[in-house]
Amino acid sequence: MREQAGKKLLAQDLPPPPMRAKENWNTGLRYFERARQSNFIHEIMYPLALWHRAKWEEALEKSVAFFAHIEDSVPTVREALNDPRNDQPFIANLLLKAADAVDMELTEEYQGFLRSLARRV
Repeated sequence: MREQAGKKLLAQDLPPPPMRAKENWNTGLRYFERARQSNFIHEIMYPLALWHRAKWEEALEKSVAFFAHIEDSVPTVREALNDPRNDQPFIANLLLKAADAVDMELTEEYQGFLRSLARRV
């Protein structure tokens, strides 16, 4: 299933605007999980971060009306995008902060996991 979502995105077979941000979040999370398991994690994270940044900037520009909890989630997502670095902590922080925008409920354990990855040392 997750491979199908990735193939659809790469083929530009996009879901309708109300579902696009959620689909981007889900696909981005799966890519992030896969990248973390790779032997080439450092090589993969930079282009993956650029992909996340582009998708969420596009979502803020074109489909913000479909975000859940707009008044709370838009400033939170913008704050995450203000991080100039394109690395693993950026992606983890963006996924964590954008979860509310797409109405995803993360377990406390997974939130803690993303928070720990998002920390800057």
